[in-house]
Amino acid sequence: MRVQLSGIQVRRNGFNILRDLNLETRDNEYIVLLGNNGSGKTTTLRTIAGLQPMESGSILFNGVSVHRLPPRQRSILMVFQDDTLYPHLKIGKAIRNSQPTELSASEKADQLTEITTRLRINQLLDRYPDQLSGGEKRRTAIALAMAKSSALRLLDEPLSSLDARLRPFLLREIRHWHKTAGGTTIHVTHDSEEAMQVADRIAILSHGRIVQLASPTEIYQHPAHLDAALLVGNPMMNLIKDQEQQPDDASHRIELPAHLDEAIKSRQRNLDTPCMIGFRPQHLSVDRREPSQDKASRDALYLTATVDQIWNSGADFHATLIWKEEIVRLIIKPEETQQVAKLHQTQPGQLIALRVASKNVHLFDATSGERLNA
Repeated sequence: MRVQLSGIQVRRNGFNILRDLNLETRDNEYIVLLGNNGSGKTTTLRTIAGLQPMESGSILFNGVSVHRLPPRQRSILMVFQDDTLYPHLKIGKAIRNSQPTELSASEKADQLTEITTRLRINQLLDRYPDQLSGGEKRRTAIALAMAKSSALRLLDEPLSSLDARLRPFLLREIRHWHKTAGGTTIHVTHDSEEAMQVADRIAILSHGRIVQLASPTEIYQHPAHLDAALLVGNPMMNLIKDQEQQPDDASHRIELPAHLDEAIKSRQRNLDTPCMIGFRPQHLSVDRREPSQDKASRDALYLTATVDQIWNSGADFHATLIWKEEIVRLIIKPEETQQVAKLHQTQPGQLIALRVASKNVHLFDATSGERLNA
C-alpha cells in the first residue's frame, strides 16, 4: 500500500493544524510520525483515516483518490491512543468478532491462540475490559487490530499506558505484525527511541508540516531542521546561539571551522538573522590543543567552557559544562581511556578545552529552523 498526502490543510477553531503537509510512503513501509505535542501527528493520522475533515489537499491510496470516501470505505485499521474496547464483551469474544469471516473455524482458533499468546493475554480471554489493567487493555486493543486484515495500519501512540518493562516487548510484536501481515504501517509517537527502533523512515512534524522524511540514521547524522536535531538523539543535541565574541569573554570562546565561520559571517552581512550551532554530546572531545591561528585552515570547532558536574552513569562518563549561559553535555565511552583521563584531570569550576570534528557540526537558522550547512 502506497499512501500519498499532498497539500493537506486542516483548520480547527480558526487555527491551522496542518499546513501544506506532504507525505508519500513506499510499499510495505513502516513510517513513524515523530513530533512534540501539538505538532499535528494525530491529526495527520485521523485525516488519513477520514475522521478529520480537511480544508484542502488530496489523499491517494495506491494512486486512487480516497479523500471523499467515508472511513468505513477506506479499508484501514486504526489503533487509537485511548483504548476502545467493548465493555459488554469478554476479551476472547471481542477478538473473535474482529476476525475475518472468510477464515475457517480452525483457522480462527489458530489465529486467536497465536495472537493472544504472543501478546501474553491468553489468560485474560474470559475477562471484561473493566477487569483489566491499563497495560492489559492496551495489548487487547492491539490484539483486536491484529485479528483483522488490512493493507494499511494506523497506530496512534500504541505504547501508551505501558510501563517501561513492557514497551520493548510490545514494540517488537508490532514490528513482527508489520513484517508478517505485509502492507504499510504509519505509527505516531513523541518518543524518539521508539521511532528509531521500528521505523524504516521517520517523518518529523513541526507546526503542522513535515520538515524531514528520512531514515533514522540520516536524521541522526544529518538533521535537516532544528526540530529534527532536538527530537532525535538522547541526550538531545547541544545547541548554542552564535554570538559576536566580546573582549571580556575570551575564557568562554568558540572557534568555528573555516567554512562555517565564513557562512555565518556572510549570512550576518546579508540577512542579519541569528544562527544555532549544534553538536551531539557524543561528538565532543577534551582537547588541550590550541586552534589554528590561520582561520582558513581550521578544520574543527573549538570551545572553552566551565566544568559544572562530572559523573559515571555506569555505561558512560558524563559531564555538564557551562558556556556563557548555555548548558553543554559531554559523553565519553569508558574505552576512550585518554579522554576519560583528561576529563578527570579537571574539577567543577575549572575551564576545559573541547573540540568537535567539522563533519559533526550542524548549523541552523534560529528563526526558520532550516539547516544551513551541507
